[in-house]
This record gives sequence, C-alpha cells and structure tokens, in this order.
Amino acid sequence: MRERALLLGTLFSAGFWLLASGIQGEAPAAAWAACLALAFLGTLAGSGEPPRPALSLTARGTALLAGLLNVLCFAFPWNVGGFFLGAAALLGEAGKRRGLLARACLGFGLLLVLQAALWLLIEPVFCKLHRLPGASPWLAFLLRFLGEDAAALGPRVSLATSSGHLLARPTFEGLQAPFFLLFLLSAFYWRALHGRLGAGAALVLCAITAAFAALRYVFNILAALDTERASTIHSPLVLLLSSLPLALFLPAGGPAAAASPARRRALGVVLPAAAVACFLVMFTGLAQPGREKPGRVLIDEHNSRWEMTTRPFDTRWYGMHAGYNYYCLADFLARYYEVRAGHEPLDDAALRETDVLILKTPTAAYEAGEIDAVERFVHGGGSLLLIGDHTNVFGSSEFLNAVGGRFGLLMNEDSQHRIDGPGMTVYEPPARLAHPVVSDLPPFLFGTGCTLAPPLLAEDMIVGRANATQRADYSSSNFFLAGRAQLDRDFGCVSQAAGVSAGAGRVLAFTDSTVFSNFWMYMRGKPELLLGMLNWLNRTNAGPPVKAVALAGLGLALLLVFAFTCRVRLEAAFLSFALALPLAAFACDAANRWGYAPRTPRGPVPEVVFCGEGNDYFLPRTELVPEQEERIALGCVNLYSLPIRVGLVPREFPTLRECLAREPGLLVLLYPRERLSEEATQRLRSFIAAGGRVLVIGREGGEAAGIDHLLQTFGLERAEMPSLAEEVRFVDGGETAFSQRASFRALSGGRPLLVADGGVCGAAVHEGRGCIVFLAIGDVLADVALGLDSQVPTWETLLAYRACFWLFEGLFHLGPGDDLPTPPSMEHYFGADPLGRIAEQLRGR
Repeated sequence: MRERALLLGTLFSAGFWLLASGIQGEAPAAAWAACLALAFLGTLAGSGEPPRPALSLTARGTALLAGLLNVLCFAFPWNVGGFFLGAAALLGEAGKRRGLLARACLGFGLLLVLQAALWLLIEPVFCKLHRLPGASPWLAFLLRFLGEDAAALGPRVSLATSSGHLLARPTFEGLQAPFFLLFLLSAFYWRALHGRLGAGAALVLCAITAAFAALRYVFNILAALDTERASTIHSPLVLLLSSLPLALFLPAGGPAAAASPARRRALGVVLPAAAVACFLVMFTGLAQPGREKPGRVLIDEHNSRWEMTTRPFDTRWYGMHAGYNYYCLADFLARYYEVRAGHEPLDDAALRETDVLILKTPTAAYEAGEIDAVERFVHGGGSLLLIGDHTNVFGSSEFLNAVGGRFGLLMNEDSQHRIDGPGMTVYEPPARLAHPVVSDLPPFLFGTGCTLAPPLLAEDMIVGRANATQRADYSSSNFFLAGRAQLDRDFGCVSQAAGVSAGAGRVLAFTDSTVFSNFWMYMRGKPELLLGMLNWLNRTNAGPPVKAVALAGLGLALLLVFAFTCRVRLEAAFLSFALALPLAAFACDAANRWGYAPRTPRGPVPEVVFCGEGNDYFLPRTELVPEQEERIALGCVNLYSLPIRVGLVPREFPTLRECLAREPGLLVLLYPRERLSEEATQRLRSFIAAGGRVLVIGREGGEAAGIDHLLQTFGLERAEMPSLAEEVRFVDGGETAFSQRASFRALSGGRPLLVADGGVCGAAVHEGRGCIVFLAIGDVLADVALGLDSQVPTWETLLAYRACFWLFEGLFHLGPGDDLPTPPSMEHYFGADPLGRIAEQLRGR
C-alpha cells in the first residue's frame, strides 16, 4: 500500500504542474492546491519504509540554503519545492514522527525542484514536437475496433459522424506526453532515491504508462464525439482525473533498502549533479553570445505589397491600408538603427551593406537566386528577420518557408487562439530565464498569428501556453476554420518566435505581422519586442553553439552521476542539484543582461506618454476589446494613435513614477479615476515646473475624484451640473473644433482654449516652465464615432482630428511660458477637398 500511495502521490504531483503552470489553460487555485496537498500526503504515506538514517547537519544546512535560493530565485510554481526543503531543514530529526515528516518534506521538496527543472525542458521541447508520425493507422484501427467508422488519411484520421466527417490527428499533446513523461521521471526519482531501479522494471513502467496513455486518448476521442466538445481532449482536470487509475496498473514492488554510502562516493556525486543543473539551465536559458554589428537594416519591399513602409502615416491618409502598414515600424527602428527600404530583387550587391534583413508578409515568391543570396548573406554574418501571419494569408508562409527552410525554420499554415475559449492569446515572459528578446517585455497580446516548426536546438524566444491552433480553411474568406469540435489541432505549448544560428549569422522567425501595424505598433509591448528582436539579430555569433555545448555537457554530467552513484543513495546528488539550479539561473540571467545590453536611440524620441496608473481608459494589453463600453474602448485606441500622424511617438507606461522619470515632454492623463497621493501630486508639479506639459482629459460618467483633485491642485474647478453642447469652438477665431454632441461640466479658471454654449470646456494653466491643459469633453475624444484608423473619416471626424492634432502637436512643441498657437486651418492638416481626395485614394489604394 505504501508503494501505491507513493505512485498516486507522484501522479498528483505531475497534475500539480499541469494545473499550476497553465500549459493547457487556467485551473482554479483550489484544484492545484488540492493536487499539491494530495501529492505530499502520498509522499508521507510512502516514506515509512525502508528505515532511513538520520538527516545529517550538513544535509539540513544544504536543504535550508537550497530552499531559500529556490524561493528567492524563481516565481510560483517553480519555487514551491524550496518551501518544502526549508521545512525539512527546520523540522530536524527530533522524535520518530517529526523525523518521518522531515524526511517526507525533504524527498518531496527535492522532487518539486527536479520537476521544476524538467518543466524548463518540457515546454521548449514539446512546443516543437506535436505530430506523431505513423500513428494515424494505429489510431484508426483502435477506433474501428471500438465500433467507429474511421479511416487513416495521411497524418489524420477521418471519423464519420451523424453530422459529417470529423478529422483527428495523433499528437504528443493529445497523448498528454508532457504529463506522463513528468510522471515517469518522477517515479524513477523515487526508485532511485530509495534504492536501485533495474532496467527491466524501468521498461515495464514505461510500457504500461505508454499503453495507458494511448487507450486514454482513444476513449477521450470517443467522449469528444459524443459530446461534440474538444475540451475532453485538452482539459487539465479531465486529464488528471482520467489518469488516476494508472496507479492501479503499475508494478509496485518495494524498493530495496540501500546501505549507507561511503563518504568518498557521496562527495564524488556532488559536482556532476551540480553540473547537470548548470548545463540544463544553459540549454534552456542562455542566449548565444555575439558581437554587436553597426546596425544597418534593410526592409524588403520588392516581394511584398502588404504592410508597406514607404508611405507616411500622416494626417492625409486613412483607411485599411493606412492602418495595416509598417511605416511606424520603420520610423521607430530608424530612431535606433540605420534603416532603408529595398525595392530591387535581393542579391549580393543589395545585401553587401546590410547587417539585418527584414522579410515581412511577402505577397510574391522569392526567386531561387534571391534565396541563394540570402543564404550566403546569413552564413557570412548577416541576420534575417522573417515576419509571417496566420493561415498562409497571401501565400506569406509558403514564400517565407522557401527562405526559412534553408535554416530549419518553418511557419505552419494555421492560426493560433486561446485554448479555453474565444479571444486572442497573451504571452507573459517568465520571471527567470527569459530570452533577451523578451526580457523587458510586459504581457504581450497577439493579434492571431500562425505557429512555428523550429528545429529542436533553436533558441526559444516566445513559447505560448494554453494555445490551440486551427488549420487553414481556404474555402473561407479569411482562411479561418469554423465549425464544431476540432480534434486535429495542436494545443498546449506552441512556438511563436524562435531563432537559429547559421554560420556567423542568425535567423529569427516571428508569426504575427498584425502586432506591428501602424495602429498597434506603439501599444505596450510592441516596441519592446521589436527592439529585443533587433538587439539579438544585430550580432554575429561568437564561440561554439550554446545549445549543442549544453546538450553535450548535460549528457556527460548525467553519465558521471550514474557512474558515481552505483549502489549509492542519490540524496546528496539531488541536494547538490537543488542548490546549483537557482545559482545557475542567477548566473544565466546576468550573462544575458551583460551580453545583450539595450540599444540606445540615435537621438531624442518625441514621446507622448500615457499613464496607466489611476486612469480609467482602455488599450489592448491583454484583450482586444472589453465586453463593457465597447464604443469608448475603441475610441481610446484611436485617440492613442492620433499623435503618430503628427510625427510623435505615443508610449504607455504602467505607473506615474515611470512616466515622470522620463525627459520633460508631453504626459497624457486620460480619464483620471483615482486621487493622486500628496507625493505623486508634488512630483507632477515638479515635472511641469521643469518644463513638462500635461494633457488631462475627463469625461462625464467617470469617477470624479481624480479629475476634481487635479483641477483643485492647479486652481480650477468644475460646475456642479453638466451641460449639453452641440458644437465646441476654439477660443482663438471661434472656428468649430467638434461638431458631435458632448456632455461636460464647464470649467472655471485658467486660460480658456475651447468653449461651447454651456461654458468653457478646455483650459490651460502655466506653472514654472511648463503647462497643464484640462479638457472636459472626453466623451467626444474617446468615442468610436470618431472612426478608427481602418475606417474612412467623415467631415465631423476630421474636425475632431484637427483639434487633437493641434493639442498634441502644440503642447509637445510648446516653449517655456508660451501659449498654445492658433489652431491651424483644415487645409494645413488635410489639404484641399480632403473627403474627395481620401475617397480617390481609397479607390486607387
């Protein structure tokens, strides 16, 4: 019974990682907490036999230090093992029951540390391994044996149902290979920790587990056919519950008691075990070192008629092609690198003065000579960035694969989505061992790209969790597959950005072109990712390939561990591993930071900074559009992108402290909700006194505490009752600024800028060398009625745009003590007959 309890506890410990890591979707905290508790109870129940020697003072001290380092180094759930190691050290060996508890905490803590390290390998390995070659005939045979009408069609299996044919495809994640592999390695850990594990017993354990996983997958397909829901295949809770019977089928022979090891042998295993931890961390977290290049970037336009870079995103160009455009990408990169566009076929001459070549969403195939030239360019020390998109749209994946295939990087003809429902996927970099490309990345919202099929030794930049793919459907207008339960998709971990080294050069593939379009380019996370990718690419390789060296070192270190621990307890090895793992992670992150220092801009960046702290507005950070107040949310997105059209760079920072720490420029407080603290208020006033400019936009229906406090701070106040305005005019000249209906409370104090029949709705206050402007008509500014960048503006929209351009441009360039200039004419921003010209542009595209 003790051995059965230990196996059951091991299943629950693997289930804890499945639930807590979120690899297959979010799970309730109560679920993973219950798994952790049951896993420990299983460990405690299985730790009574055989008799164990006392936990030495050295072991207790090592466990305490290892536990502390793991807790400090890693985030949840990777640091949970450290708490149990610390508990084992503090419990000591006083009394039989306390000694048994200490032993259970030690063994369980070491298991969790080992599982955390294994999980570091599982995600980057299984994001590349999805399809099970040659498995579809076997799956079709088993389904036919169980009475289903099934036939193998290449890598897929066709299932005849009452509502049509359904396709299933055998995959590693469908078999839940990550879960069962983690369980097997954990079972080996317990056998090795308690005694010797023979090769025969290990083979039996693997065979029974593999057979159980296959049968479980088949029965889950049958359940999916009955319910017409694919969640039975990927639900982590269903997986865990349906895997518990495995403990009844596994051999549970008691482990042999081990003799006390000789001190010489116990010490001999310490260094190889520590080396295992170091090489494992090196394999998963250390980026290939390199030497920085001058930074000459070429963006190929010859083979692409989508997301072009050559037309300015200015005040005179609107519509879908203005939004889905890479002018902002090129303009932003030019602030850090030397950027040029290429309009001729790629050859050696065109690439001679280039360090980084960007191929983005091609709409035409590359000639064989172009591909050969790119391959020579990379092997000679150049770098290549491939930017694709979902479902082989425009043939982009096919055309890019002709180039990326030379280096083993391929884009799949699919789209990737959230596994647990509709919506776009969000990537959050790990707190530890993040690749330098994403080390400074906040939570990153994707706009539905494809997935990658990189080689096993590729550097993993972005590994998406809780994702699911859909194959391309070319009968659909947008190539997205729709319909009932899909059993032929990849899910769990998918590769969304990866890089390889080839000769002296580098290649990086990224799978979502939309996120760098003009309307999204300056949203939080997008500039950081672009700079991170270019920072890695703008280097030639130095030294041998890190992945290959780490893999060879890991294999050698494991051989040494096995050689030194023959007939010897492995407790010293696992303690050494637990101590070395966080130290290696610290060292790896330090090496990446040192080797990939951020590139500084070539000159001042004209930033308009939006503050997220205490302000009640929406930008697409973790979702595209919120369910509540959709009109206002889309209006906020549009308002955020308007400064781009007058040559400014909007950036959002989460805290006011980060915003005020930058050079005095233009700060926007959009819909202030919370009252600023006295300290924050003083910092804001100091920022303005030093020359900073602040634009505060309030609206009716929002929280009043934040805006009222700011108004009072600078000597203004709002009327108690709101007014309804049909038209808002400029004070200078009396021209129409807004013709939409607006509800606002009139302002008193300061210098009036905008007025309506109900009073002043925009005013400025000078303080020191800077200025603060209050607008009370935020309902007009952030409203989808103003149009998005992909829509065609009306005359009312252009009026509002002119007022916004005047405010952003005038405030940014405002000199100390100066007043805002007179609003420019409509022709200044839009030219003569703007609506007619825009319509003509849209017809000609």
